[in-house]
This record gives sequence, C-alpha cells and structure tokens, in this order.
Amino acid sequence: MSIMSRFKAWLNKPHPYQKAMIEARWREARGLGELLPLAREIAADYGKALEQRPTYAVVIDSNMLPYSKNTIKQALTLLIAAENDLKLKEMMKCAFICIADWQDGVGRVPITVPRDVADTAGFERLAKFSQMISDENQKLNTIIENI
Repeated sequence: MSIMSRFKAWLNKPHPYQKAMIEARWREARGLGELLPLAREIAADYGKALEQRPTYAVVIDSNMLPYSKNTIKQALTLLIAAENDLKLKEMMKCAFICIADWQDGVGRVPITVPRDVADTAGFERLAKFSQMISDENQKLNTIIENI
C-alpha cells in the first residue's frame, strides 16, 4: 500500500473522538428514529473498513475496526431486521459474518497464510486465530438465522 493510499485510508477512517462520540450516541439512543441513522453511519464506516482491508489478510486486529465489534454487530442486526430489500439484507448478513475476521491480539500486521512451509510458528498462529474465527462464525450464523 502506497503512502498516499495509507493517507487516504487514514482520512476516511473515523478519528478516535468521532468514534467515541458515535459509540456514546449509540449507547444513549432511544427509539428507532435515533438508532437507525446511527446504525447506517456505523455500517457505512464498517463497509469502508471491509473495502480497505488487505486482500491477502486472513485475520486483522479488531482495533483496526472503526467501532467495537459489539457496536457493529448491534447496528447490523438492527439494519438487517429493519431492511425489506432482500438483496441488501443478504449483503448485510455477509458483512455481519465477516466481522469474525477481526480478532483481538493480532497486532498491527494482519495474519496471512505463511509462504514458507517451514514456518511452523506462522502456521500455529494462523491455526489459533482460524479456530477463533470458526467459533465466532458459528455464533454469528446462529444470530443471523434468528433475525
């Protein structure tokens, strides 16, 4: 990724104070009239994160998300339940499941499939996080089935 594309990504990412303000507004919102616009904003920012994530990455640190995983899941759950357009609903369900690709403790460098078959530490780390993703995917699929 070039310096210019990193800078553009940084500009498009909500800054910490914006993130904190939106998360606080989300926790304090009452009623669909307040929640839906915030949910759309949270989902849009998460969509940008999905678009900008490296294609080679298998696991990315959850700190790279624009909001907490819980906030994103709540916002998407609300939007999926409220959406009438089946195509858009399916796209949001896919985005909901993809949140498992972000995990705590990965670090600044995303986890990828090791290129060297002798890289046992890399494969062990990938296996650890792959299991975490699989476990979370099962939970997320259960939630999706009940929306």
